[in-house]
Amino acid sequence: MSSMNLTNTVITKLKKHNLEEKEALDILIKFIRDFYSKNFFQFRNDYNFLEELINIFKEEDLIDIKLHYSCNDNPVDNTNYFQDKCLNCGNSINVSTDEYKHEVTSLYSLKKNKCYEIFDEAIEIEQQLSLDSYLENPNYKLNYKELLARKENLVPFIGAGLSIPFNLPSWTEMLESFSDYIDEIAKPLYLDLIKQGNYMQALTLLSERSLLTDKGIQLKIKELFDERLDLTISEENHNYKDLIKLDSSFYLTTNYDNIFTSLKAKNKYVPPLRWDEIDDIQNFLTDKKGSMIHLHGVVHVPQTMIVTEDSYEKLYKDEKFESLLSSFMSNRTFLFLGFSFSDKFFEDLYKKIHSKIRGTHFIILPNVSFEKAKNFSKNGLQTIGIKVRADKHGNLDSKDLIKGIKCVLNSIQK
Repeated sequence: MSSMNLTNTVITKLKKHNLEEKEALDILIKFIRDFYSKNFFQFRNDYNFLEELINIFKEEDLIDIKLHYSCNDNPVDNTNYFQDKCLNCGNSINVSTDEYKHEVTSLYSLKKNKCYEIFDEAIEIEQQLSLDSYLENPNYKLNYKELLARKENLVPFIGAGLSIPFNLPSWTEMLESFSDYIDEIAKPLYLDLIKQGNYMQALTLLSERSLLTDKGIQLKIKELFDERLDLTISEENHNYKDLIKLDSSFYLTTNYDNIFTSLKAKNKYVPPLRWDEIDDIQNFLTDKKGSMIHLHGVVHVPQTMIVTEDSYEKLYKDEKFESLLSSFMSNRTFLFLGFSFSDKFFEDLYKKIHSKIRGTHFIILPNVSFEKAKNFSKNGLQTIGIKVRADKHGNLDSKDLIKGIKCVLNSIQK
């Protein structure tokens, strides 16, 4: 019997116990993973697990069994049969007398080669089920397939949403924390602009109606990032490691933080770049170092951070900046993540460039409406909508969102 047939047989037998396929897979994967986490790939039968699954593995010849016995509470030996004689007292090990008491424990060890294959196959099946669940809409599955066909040229474009799990503030939270600096007359307008998502206008108002200069705002942002950033969170609670595994030739971001570079440095340090540090675009596109390109400045050089509407407007009217983005868009396929396209300056420039060079790019969004996806497609931006759990108020389950993005990114790597 092939390993795939064995995998399906085990899952089918588990499903007879009123389990969904996904539940059966989770149990199978946990069973094998826990087995191999024990020393010598063994555990005792008093380990509180699923007796039924052990029986299935016995039936399918996936498990070896030995009997460990003690005589009068003194460990003696391992054997294969209950009928064997005790090396201490000479009685059969399945017999206890008033003088000699035997305790027998079963020791199980998986047949490694077969179970390694079953484990890998179970993981693969589980990932496909998860992907089907997140990409529930057939249109998004078609867009995903188109993305796969372009994965060799893929460049992730990272927005602020991916940095929030590291305890960094959202734009709303960050700007609200600066509200004490603005004068009382301007404060209601400032808070209203934040609520509307007009972050650049809010920053401009903060610069004009507070004692903070542009430099002061930049330094406040740096202080906030230094205070809040937490790089110790586990890999399952963020998506940056998934992006690193994509091993793209380079990455783009409008974020100020250096989270990506810091995490990647554990394997190989590749310094981040600001867009204006790229002198030779042609050479850069063939370099394939996996650099992170910061379009709006970096927090470790505060004066480079774009923090007012005037500085944004100046940047997005810069011919060199437009030329750089045009080169990227014409030579690579963008995959936007943690990016809402609410940045009017970037959206306008993207549309302007796309109207000239056309092409197709992609964006991953949770619980996106058909109308929004349709509008994106008019500008060559294909939506990969993932279905994410939400409460009755529409607030997304952040862990499920991370898991959904992880599922898509991991499937791209195959």
